[in-house]
Amino acid sequence: MMQNATPQIILQKLHMTNLEEIEMGKLAEQNGTDRVKAYAKTLQTDHAAADRQVKDLAQKKNITLSDTPKNPEMQKKMDEARNRLSNMKGAEFDRTFANRMSMGHKKLISMAQGWRPNTAAFRRRNRAGPRGSSRPKFEESEAARNQEAETPLRRHH
Repeated sequence: MMQNATPQIILQKLHMTNLEEIEMGKLAEQNGTDRVKAYAKTLQTDHAAADRQVKDLAQKKNITLSDTPKNPEMQKKMDEARNRLSNMKGAEFDRTFANRMSMGHKKLISMAQGWRPNTAAFRRRNRAGPRGSSRPKFEESEAARNQEAETPLRRHH
């Protein structure tokens, strides 16, 4: 799906996901039952913190993030979901909201797993000189990349 995504694409996707989750959390505080309202506060807090990390990383990498999707179809889908949920209350809202959160998180996790390069193929393509001569540099860069990639994906449940 997004296996060859650039850091710009990955960070933009994470940023948009965080913004959407924060917005959905606000809506859940208005329309959900008490149980969902409590979760909504956690959702907002966690995604605000995750988004600060994404923005910090983007700034370090000189990447500019947008607060609106570049794809008009994606904006339309987000608006439709928000409108649909805003017309629901109570248990009906809770069910729909919970399903949306579950599916959204599964989709993002699946996408993020696809962002990790096939390390064996990466090593073959990026080997300089005799076998293993680039290994320490590769392992250092892979460790740094993994650490950076894990930071903004902090789970909140």
